[in-house]
Amino acid sequence: MRYLALEFYKLKHKYVFLTALALFLGETALIAVSLSHNVKRDGLNVTLWLKLLMQLSVFNSLFCPFTLAVLSSRVCDVEHKGDTWKLLSCCSERISSLYRAKFTCIMIDVAAAQAVQYLVLAGFGTAEKIPGPFPAGQLLASYLGTMMVNLSVLAVQEYFSMAIPNQFVSLVIGLFGSFIGFTGALYPDMLRHIFIWGYYIELAQTKTIVTAAGAYAIVPVGINWAMLFGVLIAGALLYLLGKHRLTRKEM
Repeated sequence: MRYLALEFYKLKHKYVFLTALALFLGETALIAVSLSHNVKRDGLNVTLWLKLLMQLSVFNSLFCPFTLAVLSSRVCDVEHKGDTWKLLSCCSERISSLYRAKFTCIMIDVAAAQAVQYLVLAGFGTAEKIPGPFPAGQLLASYLGTMMVNLSVLAVQEYFSMAIPNQFVSLVIGLFGSFIGFTGALYPDMLRHIFIWGYYIELAQTKTIVTAAGAYAIVPVGINWAMLFGVLIAGALLYLLGKHRLTRKEM
């Protein structure tokens, strides 16, 4: 807890939470504009909640990897300035505790910012008077699933932000993750599931089918929680591997 409190203290004037919130609210604005266009074109109908869930997962696959890359770079860049690593070594501070504190700090900020995002989207859908029952359970499942994938993505981002002083490398990896996530729906499942960024699209909870009349329709589907728990386990292994390698690295 002491390390975590110090992390928040060091970030007091870096506006890390506000950065995450601004990015996610920008994403929310894009989703809201898209849904408004759907309302103008097709009118209010029960599929709009499904379209909201689908667009949320698609835009999360674009915004989440980049946001995590930006936050991890801002949080971890502190130790790369002013020979801070050497100072910490002289003070006998444990790198593993610092690594854990930074990871927790970033996840708290991201979880809080995305909670605001989901609340705003829920309020927007209610204000638009979208017909049909309010999908509270589906929105909660989408949020929890997104956090599970975020944990795995952050395990990758934090290691590169901590191990490599040039934060441009970490940002490029984040942009690569955004590209993989955003275009993931175009890849075969076997190829998409190789990359942890490709799992955001699994949270759409919808799929498009072709009806007997030849028209396209959106239908709800459940989340594959077994797959997401597999991603979470993979993320935990990546986190432990990254922390182990960093603690053995000569700073």
